[in-house]
Amino acid sequence: MSMRIVSERFWQVGTFVDPWTLSHFFFGVIAAGLLGKLGLGQFVICVIVIFLAVLWEGFELLVGFDETFANRCIDVLATLIGIWVMQLVGGNPKAGAIFLLGAITLYLLLTIWSFWTRYLR
Repeated sequence: MSMRIVSERFWQVGTFVDPWTLSHFFFGVIAAGLLGKLGLGQFVICVIVIFLAVLWEGFELLVGFDETFANRCIDVLATLIGIWVMQLVGGNPKAGAIFLLGAITLYLLLTIWSFWTRYLR
């Protein structure tokens, strides 16, 4: 099986969870980490990031991304879990910084991979 076929199968949209769900999780981690560095409270961070996640899902709906309603809800939930995990880990500044850097790296790799897979089609 070629790498192209494996990559295309990986990025198929699922009913509940798909690879982009990981990107939503990492977005929650990154946004919570960066907004936390600005000194915002946990509740304010949660409201801002969930608002952005719902706004993004609305944008995907407007431009015609083919996802189920359940998948959209899971993506927002994954963002919320990312916020929660970052708030737990962020209590330790060194661990929080390492976790944030790892999340940024994985987010960028997933994004590049998804765009590359789309380009190969």
